[in-house]
Amino acid sequence: MLDSIHHFLIFAADKVEKQEGGGLSGPLMWIMPAFLILLLWQFMFNPRRRDEKKRAEMVNTLKKNDRIVTIGGITGSVASVSEDSRYVTIKVEDNTRIKMLASSIQTVVGDETSDASGDAAKLS
Repeated sequence: MLDSIHHFLIFAADKVEKQEGGGLSGPLMWIMPAFLILLLWQFMFNPRRRDEKKRAEMVNTLKKNDRIVTIGGITGSVASVSEDSRYVTIKVEDNTRIKMLASSIQTVVGDETSDASGDAAKLS
């Protein structure tokens, strides 16, 4: 990808040198900056937007007994989700529950019930 950009820039520089007067003129004057802006847009904003959509989908599909890790590093399982999916109550230990914003969840590790059956299979 960078090689093709490099070749394009060399080609554009050769075109500029061959023109009379040595300055940029015509459509090349507008194509190069537009191309560079488009390239920066693709590399800077599209990956971030894709990650935000993926994270929002993950938060919207939270359900009871999902094992999660919060942004602060707290691990636990989802005890309940509010009706509007804005708040989540996390069960950290037997008698410890934390109510927090669903947006503060970083990752969903898995389902607590499938982890328990996996642990039982490892022991036998």
